[in-house]
Amino acid sequence: MTFEDLRTEAPLRDSSLLREHEVVSDAGAIVSPGGRLFGVLGAYTRERRVFAQGESSFLQSVANVLAAAIERERADETLRFLAESGEVLASSLDYRVTLSSVARLAVPHLADWCAVDVLGEGGSIERLAIAHQDPEKVVWARELQERYPPDPDAPAGVPKVLRTGRPEFLPEITDEMIEASARDEEQLRIIHKIGFTSAMIVPLNAAGGTLGAITLVSAESGRRYEPSDLRVAEELARRAALAVDNALLYGRAQREVAERGRIEEDLHRSERRFRALVQNNSDIISVFDAEGNILYQSPSVERILGYGAKDRIGENVFESPLVHPDDIDQNREFFIEALANPGVNVRAEFRRRAADGSWCHIEAVGKNLLDDLFVEGIIANYRDASERTRDQDQIRKLNEELERRIEERTAQLSEANKELESFSYSVSHDLRAPLRDIGGFAQMLRRRTGSSLDKVSLRYLETILSSVEHAGTLVDDLLAFSRMGRAEMRQTVVDMNGIVGEARSELQLETEGREVEWKVGVLPDVHGDPSMLRLVVGNLLSSAIKYTRDRDPAIIEVGSINEERETVFFFRDNGVGFDVKYVSKLFGVFQRLHSTDEFEGNGIGLANVQRIVNRHGGRVWAEGDMGKGATFFFSLPRSMENDDG
Repeated sequence: MTFEDLRTEAPLRDSSLLREHEVVSDAGAIVSPGGRLFGVLGAYTRERRVFAQGESSFLQSVANVLAAAIERERADETLRFLAESGEVLASSLDYRVTLSSVARLAVPHLADWCAVDVLGEGGSIERLAIAHQDPEKVVWARELQERYPPDPDAPAGVPKVLRTGRPEFLPEITDEMIEASARDEEQLRIIHKIGFTSAMIVPLNAAGGTLGAITLVSAESGRRYEPSDLRVAEELARRAALAVDNALLYGRAQREVAERGRIEEDLHRSERRFRALVQNNSDIISVFDAEGNILYQSPSVERILGYGAKDRIGENVFESPLVHPDDIDQNREFFIEALANPGVNVRAEFRRRAADGSWCHIEAVGKNLLDDLFVEGIIANYRDASERTRDQDQIRKLNEELERRIEERTAQLSEANKELESFSYSVSHDLRAPLRDIGGFAQMLRRRTGSSLDKVSLRYLETILSSVEHAGTLVDDLLAFSRMGRAEMRQTVVDMNGIVGEARSELQLETEGREVEWKVGVLPDVHGDPSMLRLVVGNLLSSAIKYTRDRDPAIIEVGSINEERETVFFFRDNGVGFDVKYVSKLFGVFQRLHSTDEFEGNGIGLANVQRIVNRHGGRVWAEGDMGKGATFFFSLPRSMENDDG
């Protein structure tokens, strides 16, 4: 658009600005980034002239370049905003804190007002956060929300978005729309006073459905939302919903881990109680393997038959000289019937030779529990038949209690495994996939635009990649922790000196270039699972190496203490130590007493140590002081042979 003589144009004839600058002719080109009117680029002269077509085209080209620059700046601003939002969303696992941060972040970049609503119990709508640059207006808005609570069945607005899971886009809010939404004159007056001009409501959609909605409103600024603004808002909502879903998933995982720990502790307590019950029972309780060899006899065998509890260990029931010759076939049938009917009580009576040569009439009740993980043998209860009447009720109660405990613990373990498998599936498919997408697209973005981004933008991008990698590590560690609880234990004699030596060799790279003084005593052999105990020793040595990083020399001591019922191992270092009042947090999942800036790690290692030792029937504890080093202890029960005796 050109004017040869502005003085002849009626609308411009009296312009003081034109007179002041003595402008006579001009040419103008529209600046429209992304197809939106932004302004006009003008060229003015003080002499009357006719702008040639080429000059007008050149001016329009300049305007187009300016529009493209504005569009790029807007795109960069959007990317910076989304990067900042990603950092905020990853800063907390409390979804309420996360959504409140989103509301504050959106003002004023996307809106003059921002509100976040979530679905509460029973389908109610809860206003979780509201933000405006003026704190007084936020207080006033909350009072307005309480005075006019949302109607869950409303045909438009937040209720509709929560029901449908689709956004609502209002690029221009007309008086008719305001009048239709107001409930009374007072609310209408307030809405007019605010001066709504444009609005967007986007849903927080996650795997489980619609969690809530984000409302973005333009008021004082007079901004009119465009489809590109809606796309940015939807991306913000998608990221927020993912963060909330992850936070909820993490909360559920924490509860499941805690519940599983409680079940395991109950199971260990029950096993200890059952062992005490067996060892102090007045009946002889024996355990046989599938070939009929005696694996265990309770101490009561000495009172009834006069033999020590270990005297007949390894003896075969089919070749025993203690069975009366007339009862050999009956004794054999008793065992064979038990072997052929797993889980079924088998009864018989026969005579056994006592240590003094006399024959004792025995009433026997046997059960095949070879497939039971907690027994893995055939249990037989032997009772002096002369005491049948007096003790009959006690035998019945003992068997019923045994059956009930086995069934309850089996059901609890089965349910815990199902929950753990469900959790592992959820983490693997619902959490890993979005993390992989975020990491992949962030890497693509870095390759595509890395050279054109400023240092701040590149730092934001690197923060996204680092956060994704850290989150992936957390998922892997949590899955490893869950799998450790399900792994089958293989009990055997374990050379602890060899395990410590192997662990030191594997950790050699971590001590290169450092002066480390090792003090390793002679350690006793124990009964346990070699691979699991290797993980315990490796974690404790790795922890000692890590927390003595700033010591020269670092002193790491490994030793053992023999107690009556257990063997205690200790790992002592002269590292940074810890505050003893936080000792209860040391062995919790993801619990750390030092920041990741000081020492790397996710807080899984010591939790695995405790879980493995607990599964072996042992204990874990620690002593330490700030700046004076720490000592970690774990105990293992004495060997099965000693324990049984």
